[in-house]
Amino acid sequence: MLPRILCLNRRKVRKSVVEVTQDPIIPDLIIDSVRGDSSNGATVSFIGSLRGHSAFRSNSAVEKSRSLISRSIDQKVHALRAKKRVRFAECEGDKQRVEQQLQEIGDEIRAKWQLEDVAICHRVGRIEVGDVIMVVAIAAPHRQEAFEACQYAVDRAKENILIREVL
Repeated sequence: MLPRILCLNRRKVRKSVVEVTQDPIIPDLIIDSVRGDSSNGATVSFIGSLRGHSAFRSNSAVEKSRSLISRSIDQKVHALRAKKRVRFAECEGDKQRVEQQLQEIGDEIRAKWQLEDVAICHRVGRIEVGDVIMVVAIAAPHRQEAFEACQYAVDRAKENILIREVL
């Protein structure tokens, strides 16, 4: 039995579509939902999966202001954390809140790039290593705006939706 996701019906999107689910995500269904309009020459997608190891990421603005000693300590901490195996992750936050955040991201993309074909699907709850966490699909007349909009969606989602790795 296939999980229920909004993008399953394979209809042409023509609006921002978001889906938040605890079920496994089928990326092809989300990507196919934005394809097919002859006015679009590009479809760009992102499929984010849970890695099997933790990934320490520093904030680049903070990084620039830190002393050389602090950066050296951070690099050592990073090396220690990078060796940690992830058992699973939890997407924290309730389904409605995550859905609202994704809808805002979709609306921002529609306004900034004047794009209609935007689909974002995100998992909540427990996520196993290798599982798809998020799929973003953008169709646009030209590749540059499709790439930019997809990057924007991924970055904004990472800023606003907390994924807690359990080591």
